[in-house]
Amino acid sequence: MDLNQTTVLHTLLLPLLLALAGYLVTQSLMAVSLATAGLAFANMDLSSQFWVARFAYPGIAVLGFVTFLWLLIARFRTRILTTREDRWANRTNPRE
Repeated sequence: MDLNQTTVLHTLLLPLLLALAGYLVTQSLMAVSLATAGLAFANMDLSSQFWVARFAYPGIAVLGFVTFLWLLIARFRTRILTTREDRWANRTNPRE
């Protein structure tokens, strides 16, 4: 197996399959999206002649980062909504 191959299979499909396997193992979309965004950002090359490094990696990095932020905001909103009643009760009836 030649690790320096620049085919679409080796540079795009296998890493995406590894990300899918990582999700199946961890069951954490947040962790996989952050790792995918970081790896895609580290491997992108905007001056490359190969379309995967020039277009696909930046797209995957943006998609992974947006997914991570969306999940982070959704978790924050859920936590705020679940504790809203307790916080409101503490404001109106302060414990002494």
